Amino acid sequence: MEVVQFSRMMLLKRGINVIEIQYVSDDLFSLPDEQGDAEMSRRIEAVIDEVLRARTYQTIHFIAKSLGTVPLVSMMNRGLFPEARVVLLTPLLKDPAIVEAIAKSRHRGLLVIGDQDHQYSPEAFERCGRSNLVLEQAEGANHSLDIDFDVDASLQVLGRIMQRTEEVLFPVSVKEN
Repeated sequence: MEVVQFSRMMLLKRGINVIEIQYVSDDLFSLPDEQGDAEMSRRIEAVIDEVLRARTYQTIHFIAKSLGTVPLVSMMNRGLFPEARVVLLTPLLKDPAIVEAIAKSRHRGLLVIGDQDHQYSPEAFERCGRSNLVLEQAEGANHSLDIDFDVDASLQVLGRIMQRTEEVLFPVSVKEN
């Protein structure tokens, strides 16, 4: 039995259609890593194909966190949706193949990881700097992008990430007179 759910919601302020994909199920974790990654990508791409058959979009943005960055980086690596902007939250930088695919990508977007994240690697983070992505290192933040037991500092980190995401996804162009 295949479990892929997605939901749509409109962000009325910006007129944005958001597609949220729930692609993980117990059967996915029973597969070997490579096979699980491929199945996860297949599920996500099937939902994207279905959504794009129903409607044409002027702009497309992808946002993924942690394990969800694996299929997004795979799509980037294969050159899918080259005009889409991406946000990679806590990507799996301990995986050399992920780091290499990010470094070679021409996609624009944002990569965010905490320096206390178990997936963080200074060398890998620096290597990702060869991409077109804006890199944001959240000082003191863990894999959940919070700072252990410090609510105020954690909220500041999340506020900064939200601000950077908005700047990258919705850049303001200024006309010169």
